[in-house]
Amino acid sequence: MPSENRNNCAQQRYHRRLLAMHKKAHRKYLSPKQKRAMQRTAIILSLAIIGLLVRLTFFSDMFTPSQQLQGFILSLFIIFFMWLGLEKINIILNKKMPYTNGAMRRILTQMVIGQIFLYSVASALVLIILPFFKEIELSREVIFSGLVVYLLINISANSGIIGHHFFLEWKKSLVTQSLLEKEKTQAHFANLKNQLNPHFLFNSLSSLNSLIFENPDLASKFLKQLSKVYRYLLENNENDPVTLETEISFVQNYILLLQTRFDGGLIVNIDVDDNGQRKKIIPVTLQILIENAIKHNSTFEDNPLQINIYIQNNYLVIKNNQQPKTRVEGSNKQGLNNLVSLYQYTTGNTANIHNTQEHFIVEVPLIDE
Repeated sequence: MPSENRNNCAQQRYHRRLLAMHKKAHRKYLSPKQKRAMQRTAIILSLAIIGLLVRLTFFSDMFTPSQQLQGFILSLFIIFFMWLGLEKINIILNKKMPYTNGAMRRILTQMVIGQIFLYSVASALVLIILPFFKEIELSREVIFSGLVVYLLINISANSGIIGHHFFLEWKKSLVTQSLLEKEKTQAHFANLKNQLNPHFLFNSLSSLNSLIFENPDLASKFLKQLSKVYRYLLENNENDPVTLETEISFVQNYILLLQTRFDGGLIVNIDVDDNGQRKKIIPVTLQILIENAIKHNSTFEDNPLQINIYIQNNYLVIKNNQQPKTRVEGSNKQGLNNLVSLYQYTTGNTANIHNTQEHFIVEVPLIDE
């Protein structure tokens, strides 16, 4: 029995701790309605404090500390109903008189309607609530101070509502602009791939034509590699990331085709471990970068172009030695720029390019699983 009691007590303590952790986690994540309620409370308190500061600054001689406190409490009631009304007015004006039809006219209308509504609410509440505040008398000075205070409160409140609207519109325009830039970059990248594929196909078919008579067995092997390459290009026509293992498997077939064209003039070393191969990149990245290296550099058997591919600091590094051609056809560097932009939008990280006298290096950010 004592053992069972100890077990029951331990279970109860465990459930109490679990319940406390659940309540703590629940408090941490507030619902949208709770967040709006907290924001509204903070705004009402802030506006009431503004009113109190105005009275203390400009009308301190007219009120005792006790009257100032009662005036602050009274203003909380007025501002609460005022804020609810201003929110509704803002919603109605957004439908009836949007900012796109004239921002200045809309702002002036909102200010005037808000002021009329505020004075109406203040007058009604003062007549209802003021009898409970015995130390405050409706003298001419008190009415004048109220008019000034609630004029400033209306300006502050509506300025906040209008400023919040323009802030949201500004954020929306930034998102829209970013999406447009991303779509533009993806279109350029797709265009680059579409230009690359016919160029690559033309060179491959030229090589295949010469192999058919010289080495039929090698031509058959070449054709099989070519079909694998184009199957990959067709299956990965979008910009959705693929695993590095898939991309390397494709590019090895592509390299075999290139080495058939250039004999010993091209050496490609890939050094990526199993963990690295599980990371992702945008498809056809390696083909574009290898083709770029070949496009700008000479490939001779006695002086081959060497391309090294490896991972460093969560970047895939493509590094080749510099032996530039005297003439490069159709080079405007847009291909690399589009690739850099696409990685910036897709991963949030920038692809880095280092161009030294000895090496040309591109570092592509890897995408985690």
